[in-house]
Amino acid sequence: MIHVTRGALSHREVFQRGFPSDAGASERTFRFEGDPEEWLGSISAREIAGLLAQIHNAEVASRASSDEMIAILERQFYSSRLPRYIRFRASVAHKTGDWPPYAGNDVGILYYEGGPTVIAVFTNQNTGDFVELESTLGRIAEDIVNSWR
Repeated sequence: MIHVTRGALSHREVFQRGFPSDAGASERTFRFEGDPEEWLGSISAREIAGLLAQIHNAEVASRASSDEMIAILERQFYSSRLPRYIRFRASVAHKTGDWPPYAGNDVGILYYEGGPTVIAVFTNQNTGDFVELESTLGRIAEDIVNSWR
């Protein structure tokens, strides 16, 4: 067993080893997740939506490469967010991002009769039911498809 002095590990090392289980761990994790100064990297919803639009329009790579990127996004394993309520009416090329139960993000391109539509939903500091958070992202996509048919 390796013993490490409190505070001697970086946030990355703590993440790689697994979260601590002491009484204050949950509160520290919540604060860490909510502090963008601590993150390894960040992007805004507007920035990622712009990138997805550029991929769709083949502005950052060739048409063939852009189509392959979209095909990869269409194979996203998780369907509990944006595709949740529309997966039989629309194709969704998307990428999730997680820090359950505090953050559950999804960004993508909705391909349907009224589309394509780029969507980016970022969540942060969730204190409610994580399943409901995922369901809400699905309802946002469903509202878009229903409204813009």
